[in-house]
Amino acid sequence: MPPAFVQGKDITDDTVGQNPTLAFTSNLTAGNLFVGFVTWKSSTVTLDSITDTLGHTITLVNNPTATNGGNYRSALFYAKNISGGADTLTFNFSASTTTNGLVHEVSGLDTIAPLDQSAIVDQTAPGTGTDAVTTGNVTTTTDGQYIFGCSQNDNGIDMSAGTGFTERVAQADELTSEDKIQTSADAVAATWTAVGTGGFWGHGIATFKAAAAAGAEGGGPRTFAAFVPGFP
Repeated sequence: MPPAFVQGKDITDDTVGQNPTLAFTSNLTAGNLFVGFVTWKSSTVTLDSITDTLGHTITLVNNPTATNGGNYRSALFYAKNISGGADTLTFNFSASTTTNGLVHEVSGLDTIAPLDQSAIVDQTAPGTGTDAVTTGNVTTTTDGQYIFGCSQNDNGIDMSAGTGFTERVAQADELTSEDKIQTSADAVAATWTAVGTGGFWGHGIATFKAAAAAGAEGGGPRTFAAFVPGFP
């Protein structure tokens, strides 16, 4: 089966504290992956780790990256080949801060080494042109990848998903996520169209390899003749 979005959830808007939490709405499905983006209002506080109630190894990516004109820090994160069940994430910061973030659960992804490309970028006043809010391109290396994008701005400017993307989670008109499946390996950017101008922005993109199709390894199914010497 190709990659597919399962569910999405966000942290309560502008949560203040050292250890904010995010609880998935529904139980996770074993073997899936979750990927998210978190941003916090500080140029000095660090994100030391993300832990959860199911005990996953959660990998931080591009942590920390200065965004929103240097007023925020941001990071991507993911956990592969996850366990099933109810789960709550805890974001462990070095000090109290104001946090926004969200996460997607995704099926149909590589369970061994899923992450292919990632980037977090800072953008100032991108304007209202179609797809003007952008992460810039990354170049995938395999076909059929899941493309995750997230954008946050400090002016509360609403935005719609970029061309070819589907909006998944939107929080208080300042944090939003989107995704799509890329048919063939190529350059790709997560983009959005904003309804207002000005402000500072921070965007993240992460691309994940699809799970190998059944029978794709080893040249396909073997016949009975391969197991019986001299047959026929």
